[in-house]
Amino acid sequence: MILPAVEPERRVLILAPLHNDAALAAGFLRDAGLNSTICRDATQLSEAAVEGCGAWLLAEEALTDRAVARLREWIEAQPS
Repeated sequence: MILPAVEPERRVLILAPLHNDAALAAGFLRDAGLNSTICRDATQLSEAAVEGCGAWLLAEEALTDRAVARLREWIEAQPS
């Protein structure tokens, strides 16, 4: 299935660093007609989020103290 190009605000950013989890999640989302971007770490996810996203998909094992701090910084920088 080839998905149409979408604006960044409609994609799902995936952070799932173990095994093949991110690729599997991206495949499930693609099959459901959703675009996604796999991020290697919280820094890349927060940088991609600046461009826009509709949602984050985070695996529990990705939520290290450092990753949570980085994601919290991004959230706190958002307008209220």
